[in-house]
Order: sequence, then C-alpha cells, then structure tokens
Amino acid sequence: MKRGWKRLRWEPDDINDLRNRLNRNISLLNAFNGRITRNNITKLMQSHNDHENRMILDWLSPMNYATQQSNFASRCQAETGKWFLKSSEFQTWIEKPKQTLFCPGIPGAGKTILVSMMIDELYVRYGNENDIGIAYIYFNFRHRYENGLKDLLASLLKQLAQAQLSLPDNVRDLYGQHYKRGTLPSLDQISRNLHAVISKFTKVFIVVDALDECENVNKLCYIFLSKIFHLQNKHELNFLATSRFIPEIEAMFEGTPCLEIQANSEDVKRYLRESLGCLPRFVSRSTELQEEITAEITKNIGGMFLLAQLHLESLIGKKSPKALRVALASFSSGCSSYDSAYHDIMERVQRQMKDQKEMAIQVLSWITYAKRQLTTLELQHALAVEIDSPCLDKHNLPELDDMVSVCAGLVTVDEESKVIRLIHYTAQVYLLRTANVWFPNAQAYISRTCITYLSFEVFGAGPSLSEESLKDRLSSNTLYDYTTRNWGHHTRMSSIESEKWILDFVESKQKVAACSQTMVYNEYHDFTESQMTNLHLAAYFGLQKLVLALLERQHDPNLKDGYGRTPLSWAADCGHEEAVWLLLEKGADLNAADKDGWTPLEWAAMMGHTALVNLFLDRYASHSSRDNGGTIILSLAAENGYESLVKLLLDRGIYPDFKNSFGESPLLLAADNGHEMVVELLLSRGAGIDSKNKYGLTPLLSAANNGHEIVVRLLLDKGASIEAKDRYGRTSLLSAAENGHEAVVKLLLDKGADLKSKDCHGWSSLSWAYNYGYRHVMSLLLEKGAVFESEMTPMNSTDRVMAGAQIYRFKPITFSRK
Repeated sequence: MKRGWKRLRWEPDDINDLRNRLNRNISLLNAFNGRITRNNITKLMQSHNDHENRMILDWLSPMNYATQQSNFASRCQAETGKWFLKSSEFQTWIEKPKQTLFCPGIPGAGKTILVSMMIDELYVRYGNENDIGIAYIYFNFRHRYENGLKDLLASLLKQLAQAQLSLPDNVRDLYGQHYKRGTLPSLDQISRNLHAVISKFTKVFIVVDALDECENVNKLCYIFLSKIFHLQNKHELNFLATSRFIPEIEAMFEGTPCLEIQANSEDVKRYLRESLGCLPRFVSRSTELQEEITAEITKNIGGMFLLAQLHLESLIGKKSPKALRVALASFSSGCSSYDSAYHDIMERVQRQMKDQKEMAIQVLSWITYAKRQLTTLELQHALAVEIDSPCLDKHNLPELDDMVSVCAGLVTVDEESKVIRLIHYTAQVYLLRTANVWFPNAQAYISRTCITYLSFEVFGAGPSLSEESLKDRLSSNTLYDYTTRNWGHHTRMSSIESEKWILDFVESKQKVAACSQTMVYNEYHDFTESQMTNLHLAAYFGLQKLVLALLERQHDPNLKDGYGRTPLSWAADCGHEEAVWLLLEKGADLNAADKDGWTPLEWAAMMGHTALVNLFLDRYASHSSRDNGGTIILSLAAENGYESLVKLLLDRGIYPDFKNSFGESPLLLAADNGHEMVVELLLSRGAGIDSKNKYGLTPLLSAANNGHEIVVRLLLDKGASIEAKDRYGRTSLLSAAENGHEAVVKLLLDKGADLKSKDCHGWSSLSWAYNYGYRHVMSLLLEKGAVFESEMTPMNSTDRVMAGAQIYRFKPITFSRK
C-alpha cells in the first residue's frame, strides 16, 4: 500500500506546473467565455442601435428612394450611358465644387435610367469616403407630398444622416424632442438639421430626377429648387437635376451648365441587339433581318429610348418576315408616334381571349386612375373583389405574372418596392386621354370595388380599440388603407353617389366609424375614434348627391366629430362648393368653431378657396374672428401667398395691418415666405412697411433673413428702413450675412447698408459670415471695406440659439390637410 502510494506521489515541481497549467487554462476559458459574452453583448447593443437608428430614420421620412434606385439600376443595359458619364459637363460637375448641372430631355429619352447610372457612378467613386454625402430624389407624377417642402427636405436629411458613421446627435435629439409628445418636426427644424448634417461632410452630391413630375411645378418645385440653391450657397454641394423641357423649370436654371439627354444611337443599337431574342424564331435565323430591325427602329425613335422598346415589343407577335417588315415600315418618330405605339398595344389587348381582356382592362383601369401607386398585393386584392360579396376569397387572387402579361408590355413591376405601374408617364397621358375608348366605366368599377371592400363583414365590428389592433387590421386587409382614403374620390368622379349600395354602406354606423378611423390614422397619423359621421365623410369627399340624400333623411348638418368639426368645416377645407351650398341651405352653422377655434371661413382661407371665402363673407361670417393662435383670415391668405384671396379681402375692407398673437402683420408673413406679388399688393393698399413683430422683426428683416432677394429689393424700393434692428440688434445685412444669402448681402451693400453695424453681442456681418464659413459673403464684405475686429465677445451655444431663433415660433398644431 505504501509502495503504491509512493508511486502515486508527484514531485512538488510537477504539482506546481500542473496547477499553473490549470490556472492558465481556467483563465483562458474565462477570457474566452468573457469574450463571447462581450461579443454577444456588443452584438445585442449593435442590433439594438441599428433597430433604434432605423426607427428614427423611418420616423424622419418614410420615403425610401433606394428601392427605386435599385430597380432602375437593374434595368440598365450593360455598356450604355458612357457617352454621358464621360462627357466634359458631367466630369466637371462631379470633380469641381459647388457645381450645378441641368439635364433636360424629351419624354422617353431615358433620363431616369441615366440618373440611376449617375448615382451608381457617384457610389463607385465616393461610396467608401465617409466625408462625402450622396442623396437623391426620384419625382413621380403619382406621388403626392402631403407636407410639401418638408417631406422633400426630410428625405434628404434621412439619406445624409444614415450615411454618417453614427447617427448624428442633432437627429437623435430631434427625434427625442418630438416622439414622446407624438408631434412632428416643423419645416424650420428639418431645414436647420439638414444644414447641420450637410456641414459634417466635405462635399455633398444631390441628384433629382424628373422635376417636371413634381406635383406643383409653379409652387413646390420652385420653393424646393430655391432651398437647394440656398443650401448650395452655404455648403460644398453639387446639384444635378433632370426634367422635360418646361419653360418655368428651364428659367430656374438660367445661366447654369446644361447637358441635354437623348437616346444615344449606339446605346439603342446595343439594347436592341441584346433584346432580339424575344422576337419570333425566324428572326434569330436571319442576320439580315436582325440588322434591318435594329437599323429601322434606331432611325425612327427621334431620340426616345422608350419608343425603341415599344416598337420592339410590337413585333413580338408577327407571324412571318413579311408581316414584320410591314410593321417596320409603319414606324414613325416624334411624340405623336407614342400614340400610335400605345394604340397598337391596346388593340392587341382587345384581341385577347375574353377573360384575359377583362383582366387587362381591370389592371389598366386601376393603375391609370389610382390616386397613388399600388403595390402588387393591393392590386391583386382589388381584382379579387367580387362585387357585393361579404368577404374576400383568397382563392380568387390572380397571379401577378398573368396580370402583367395580359397588358402587353404596358405594365411593369418594381421588384424592390413591389409597386406595379405603367412603363412611362406618357402611357398614363395616353390612357387618360383615350379612356372613353378603352375603359369608359373605370371610375364606377373602382368605386364599387372600394365600397364592396369597405362593406366586408370583418369591418362590421366598428373602430379598432387600440392602435395595435388597427395596425393588425390594415396588415390583414391589404386594400383597406387605399379604399378608406379614396373611395369617395372615385365615387365623385363616377357620378354614382346616390346608388342604393352606396347608401347601404354609409348608413352602417359601425362600418363608417371603422372607415373614418382608418382614414384619419393613415392621412394624419392620428389614432383616435374620429367620430366622423356619414355626412362628415360625404362632405369631406364632396359627394353632392349623397350629402343631399343624407340631409333629406334628417341627418344633422351641425353635428360635430371628435375634432369639433362639422360637415361644413370639412367641405370648406376641401373646397367642395356644391356641398357647401347644400349644407348652408339646410341650416349649417357658418360660424361653428372646432376645438382649435377654426371656423369654416378660416379653413377655406387656409386652403386658398377664394370663391368659398367670398360666399361665407356674403353670408355674414365674422371676418375678424380669430383662431386660438390669433390668426385672422388675411394673415392666412398672405402667409400662403394666395394673391387673389388677399385682393378679395382687401377689396372687402379688411384692415391690412391686423396683427396675430406674435405681432405679425400680413405683410411680414408674406415677406417672410417670399410672396412678392402679395407683398406688392399689400404695400399698394397702405400696409405698414416697417411694422414689427414682438421680436422686433420688420418685413425687410424677415425677407433678408430667408434670402428672398426679390422681396428685399421691392421693400427697399418702397422705402423700407435698411437699418431697422430686431430685439437682438441685428440689421437686415447682419441677418443675410448670418444665413449666407450672398445675393441679398450684395443688394443691401449696393443700397448702402452699414457695414459697421453690430448686434447686441458685438458681432458684425463679417463676424457672422466668418463664424459660419460663408467665404463668398466674406469676400463681398471685405471688398466693401469690412475689417476684422481684434476682439469679439464670445458667444456660447445658448446665446447663438437665442440670437438665431427669434423668428421661429411654435404654433398650435391644427388638424390641417396641408
């Protein structure tokens, strides 16, 4: 036993060595486990941060142009577009600072595809450089920007913010400020944050496609471009835009480099050669015929790439070389050739079998008349609806491939966004113009489909009890979002609003309540039970016959919804004159105020409905009444630039200098927003040219602060005080210099503005320009004799915010359609 034990005894050195190895392995194991834990924690934190960042960015703007970019880029033909990318104009734009390049082109020239190539080229060159920002916008005639300029700037802010290595603190702060309160940032806040994010880059590229498809060329497009040029003046920003040849848009780019986009013949030939495989087999066996097709189509497209595609697709069904050559001989170029090509396609649609033809007409009806772009699943649900059925049978959903193929090339699907649309806006123009030939009853068909959907039994339970359940309802019923917002528009356009099946729907209180709740939630992002009645909805959509039918059934014209609004308030807001007349004749209260204190008169003024304002004033509405924020109707009209409405109100004797609760006169509001025609009109009627608000701002100070050069010149010519100061001691020159408005600074200097004037912090116009790095403004000031001060009073961040923010004020959030 002892001898055995001796054999088992280890030497002390061996024991120490074993102990050390055990300790070392335990330490390694602990370190390994610790590393795994840390990595897991890091991954969890990164996942959490990524999720939080995505939530913030999506809150900032729901627009995702990246899906459109991916779709357009995927359609690019290899080795095409090089003529543009290698052009001296594009190379100058991409390499030199603060460049603008305008690229107009005829319809169908291939502008959008070329834009996707440009954007890809930018990412190839600069995608890995963190100090260079890239943002872009694809305008589309189908898309409506409910919040106007704010939506566009928010999209740019989102793209540039997510390009940073980490989400900028100012964007996080903006989210934190608003999210918990359930509010949204103002245009001013979006604009200031966009400036802040752009300043983090050494250079920013902004590319905008199809300015001509902006919903309002004369207003939204103008102010958007003005803002872009203002950003370019302040920052190292390069801007490129495409458009059709529209005089109003071309005028905005006067004096800037221009490069016309048209289908390059070599690109067209390359596309055709790659696509000949879709033609009948006899084409593939004849090199001569292939060359003939390529040559004839290239010769007859007149610079329109789209026409090459349409001509090629028209040859797909030809049964012999002779028939194909006859078709080739009929091709022509020019814009009128689109009509011929689209007519041929619709003739092919009509020659299909009965069920295929019916499906094609339904698809084209929906896509042509839809109030917004539809997803593939939404359109599948729409086509699956069986009129007067109590529910949707999922077994009735058509196949997407069939929906596309029966339309003979007129329809395409964006794979990334899952949007189904016409191949080009020229197809939309053609189909709308010839709708009476191809689908004369489209609006009635869509209206009845919508109302059948809204009448499904699943909505008979009434409004959702929670926001989560409402989201579930929308997710489970794909077409519900569209139908709640648009059934009335299609019904109004079809003139069938007095049909029994419509009355049956609107007399169902639960289904109407469910519909209005969803409409308000989707339209205004407000989860409440809106308490809108059938008469409210009829007035909102301007369904004149339905309004009359409901009034004859003794529905109360003065019943208020959850926002305190009457049917008359909604009809006035939406500009439906006939519905307004009917409601007034049946005793609607013209002066009934909602929860924000707004009457139908104020809503009509806010939306610029001049005829309705005139009607209400004739009916003795109180035109000196105020909302809870103190805004009168003349102020609303002036602030929004409604010249004809301002003239009407002044002609009716409304006092031109009535101030709101911020001390702002109509003239100041018009000048602040750059509405020169309204400014001129108010001045001609005796408005006080130097009237100040409670922050000491005059109309001239406001116009200079926002860079409205034409308004500044107009006010100066009319005698505005060039040295008037706000409560912080800033003159118009200081304000213009602080905000980098070079043209306004030059104008003020030419008019004799005092270079030596200083604000309450001891800062001059040169101090402000230097502080923000506006080199062009500094050069102007130095040329005029400005000198750097040896000492300047330091300004902390709070001082700077206060000094720069007095013209921005918070107003009550109203339930507005703007």
